[in-house]
Amino acid sequence: SNMVKFDYLPLSASDRNAEGSDQIQYPPGQPGADPGNDAQAQLPSDSQPVLPNEGGVSSENSGTQTEDALILQETVSVPQPESDAPVVPLPALFGGVLAALLAGMVIGKLVSSRKAGRKPAQSSNAAVCSYGILHEQGRRDSQQDAFCVTGQEPSGILAAVADGMGGLVNSGEVSQLLADALTDGFAPDPQISLVRQLQLTVQQAIEKVDAALQSCPSRGGSTLVACLVQNGELAWLSIGDSRIYLWRNGGLIQLNREHNFSRDLTLLALQGDLTLEEAGTDPRRENLTSYIGRGFPGAIEWNEEPVSLLPGDQILLVSDGVYRALSQNELENCLYKSSAQETVQSMRTLIQKKDFPNQDNYTGVVIKIG
Repeated sequence: SNMVKFDYLPLSASDRNAEGSDQIQYPPGQPGADPGNDAQAQLPSDSQPVLPNEGGVSSENSGTQTEDALILQETVSVPQPESDAPVVPLPALFGGVLAALLAGMVIGKLVSSRKAGRKPAQSSNAAVCSYGILHEQGRRDSQQDAFCVTGQEPSGILAAVADGMGGLVNSGEVSQLLADALTDGFAPDPQISLVRQLQLTVQQAIEKVDAALQSCPSRGGSTLVACLVQNGELAWLSIGDSRIYLWRNGGLIQLNREHNFSRDLTLLALQGDLTLEEAGTDPRRENLTSYIGRGFPGAIEWNEEPVSLLPGDQILLVSDGVYRALSQNELENCLYKSSAQETVQSMRTLIQKKDFPNQDNYTGVVIKIG
């Protein structure tokens, strides 16, 4: 069959830099554009995907969305720990198709105990023992990040980080509204699968945000990364470019990937529409292709099967203000601390020591297991 070609609306350059910025601006005059040049973002696709039914992906126009969608909903399976497997530090995942393929080959060697037909070994110690929160304004004029941590063991703990998008109006209010909606709407139900519980909680929060924004002539937007820990298992869901990591045996692995134009430019390069060098230097590559605040997000990512957690594991959720300021190695070193609170304090000290003149808001939630 012929390879599908992707068409995109032209996007203007964002102002992202090494210090971290999720500002995204589009040309004035587009629908919803704000007179003050804080234009409302226009997603490259008008497709409206919906959350899947259990066990699969569904959409209203499954037969026609492939050609005009950037990234619709994608599911990612994370290998489950195997009780008799040797201790293997999890590798770091880097952006880009080639790096993802290489990392996938390494991860593939960790055989999933579920797929092997064996129930994962559960430990009475594989429960949340502590968490820490990092939440600073940086050098920005306002705080547009928000977070939530709610619930309790054993019924389940929900954590999330939301990053309001610069260049859009009221994005700080949107991210806080999203965090509040998640907190208020979280009602753990052990009769429902872990992944489905998280999906329903996020779906309801998105509906609340959209309803609250209906009367706003110029809307803001926010990313979201959320996780649910229950009975020694982890479910996660991601929209935008905030990140979730799993730290195990001294290795840090990024579980999600960013929904930005970089991936789509790489697809265009692989199709021969531009060179890989052009894709890597395109000023639009950091522009978001999915966020909450303008109808249903253009892309959502989650894990199909819960990740079985082990004592000593740590879960890290961060806005881009953290991972653009600290390297992978620096994050790993911070997570070696004995407590979650010490970890976030170490992250805060490192970021403040770097003293970037354009330091973005930076928010992180660290959850320690066992």
